[in-house]
Amino acid sequence: MANCIVMFSGGCNSTYALWKWLKNTDHDVTAVRGRIQDAEPGRVTEADESSRAAQIASWLKENVREFNFETVDFP
Repeated sequence: MANCIVMFSGGCNSTYALWKWLKNTDHDVTAVRGRIQDAEPGRVTEADESSRAAQIASWLKENVREFNFETVDFP
């Protein structure tokens, strides 16, 4: 079985890409989300973005299949 890393922000494009890899392959998938260090004014907060990404990952794990989900610090 192959390994696959998907950069996952929780937005519509990365959510679709992650879903496609989970649905159409048997690869060992790891979704990696970058933690925002210095958010821009008016941008969604790190806590909100983190919560949204975690909810999406949880739904995909329950409704598609299991995968690894990590959050890492971006410089």
